[in-house]
Amino acid sequence: MQPSNILLERILENNQQLQVEHVKKILIIYEEKSFFIGDTCLLFNKLRYVRSFFPNAEVDINFLNKKNMRLYRPILENSPNFDNIRDDEWSDIPFEDYDMLLCITYKELLLLNFLYEKYRHQIRNRQFHLAVFSFSESILAKEPTAEYLFPDYEALREYTVSNSSKVPCELYITNEERMWADQWLESNGMKKGERLCILMDSASEKRKLLNIDVYFDFLAGILKQPNTKVLIFDEKNIGKETFYSEWLGKEAVKNVIFSKQLPFRQDLALISSSYTKMVFGPCTGLMHCASSIYNNLFRKGMPVAEIPLLITYTGEYLGERNSINVWWGNAPLVSCLILKERDNRKEIVLLKDLNPEERKKKDALPCREYTAGMLINLLVTRLLKPSGPTPISVN
Repeated sequence: MQPSNILLERILENNQQLQVEHVKKILIIYEEKSFFIGDTCLLFNKLRYVRSFFPNAEVDINFLNKKNMRLYRPILENSPNFDNIRDDEWSDIPFEDYDMLLCITYKELLLLNFLYEKYRHQIRNRQFHLAVFSFSESILAKEPTAEYLFPDYEALREYTVSNSSKVPCELYITNEERMWADQWLESNGMKKGERLCILMDSASEKRKLLNIDVYFDFLAGILKQPNTKVLIFDEKNIGKETFYSEWLGKEAVKNVIFSKQLPFRQDLALISSSYTKMVFGPCTGLMHCASSIYNNLFRKGMPVAEIPLLITYTGEYLGERNSINVWWGNAPLVSCLILKERDNRKEIVLLKDLNPEERKKKDALPCREYTAGMLINLLVTRLLKPSGPTPISVN
């Protein structure tokens, strides 16, 4: 029998003997090839249920893709779902300290061989007691060459699927971070009594964005409102302020604040500012972050009246398993816009107004078909609260 098969048999025995109430330490190994902020928010939301399924256990997570740690840590900061967040090499991980290992990796065969080489003495003497399960296939993007060897933990997976479909994603911003955000905005021109509208202007694919003239017409309409400033994220400091000045003019751009190359966590904090009254953008990672931030603040008691208007516009979703409901079906605070053609007329509908069958239809028009007039009309007629911001108009 191959040495790795000996270990796999031992792991299967350990898995069968595992008792939930006796599990004290769990390690999650997480690796993915492509990083997208929105995908990661949704995936981390699933992993939060390891904690509640094993109520007596400490839960650690170890990331294998070190270059993404600058984004993993800000998303997970202050999370009550993990005790330790690390990026150790396999050789530096004390696997023997854990009762259970949950794998999310394309390299399960390599991991099996590594564990055998490191613990061959304990394996031969039946002193290797680690239970190992896999969530790789259910969480990771499909990879034709991947080899998944470890068994699925069916009860945990069903528990996760059941809860993650009902409980919205959360990101955990502290009151201190929100105070910092208010102070940063004030130091950059925000005044008491003004309202902040955050506009997201980028996405992983160009087809997810409005036409540039539509975007700037919409932005110009926002800037015409009294006591209103707009925040734009310039994560890489690529010169957005100059670009926006050319489109809007030097006078209008005075009411635009640019967040230039701030750490990702600080950009997340700005979204949570008490000045924020609207967040608007495409189906992109930062919109999922905004949704997750306010899901948590709402759960902790933030009144509905204080939650900003969260609006994401969407277009065509490509692929059989890719749909608007997958991405926004469990985002109760977000007004999710879909552009459809009905009776030879283009109109924006809201995801929340569609029944389950309508949500499955692949009849959305592409984002390039939106107009500024459509978007502003929807704001005025359907989305603005009676006690909310002054109605928006475009001349």
